[in-house]
Amino acid sequence: AAVTRGSRDAVVYAAPETMAPDAKPQVGNDVYGLAMVLLLGFYGAPLPYWVMRDANRLVDELTLPSTLDQTLRACLDWSPDARPSSVDAITHAMLADAALAVRLADDALEAKQLATVERIVSSLEANSQAPADVSRLRMAIARVRASEGDPETAVATLSELARTASD
Repeated sequence: AAVTRGSRDAVVYAAPETMAPDAKPQVGNDVYGLAMVLLLGFYGAPLPYWVMRDANRLVDELTLPSTLDQTLRACLDWSPDARPSSVDAITHAMLADAALAVRLADDALEAKQLATVERIVSSLEANSQAPADVSRLRMAIARVRASEGDPETAVATLSELARTASD
């Protein structure tokens, strides 16, 4: 049977252990796959064929915040037992860098994924990071809610911003 390009490309994102005939699903498979998808996003182009053998070589070519760099490397470990035990480690690493978190929030805001924006904003607030961006993002959330016919929530958000600003 012929191998289609799509199925060949999908192999790049699969954890190495999933290629074994007796492979069983495990969290480490998903952690590896998510790390590969993130690598694709940060690289900004189709992944080179050699990334299957040496994903860290590609991480070396990128300029990433150190926490994210270290987390991606751990997630891309060939041994599933050496990988983080959940995707939460990736989320934490991405939100630990304020500039990256704000960029992700802006992207989520553009896609009108308000719950994601709110989660990122809450993380930034909890870490006392990027207060000006937090205010800007909260205002943007309120504008989106108002434009989508949810004026009560928009007013509540704006009231909370005003109260916070006066403290």
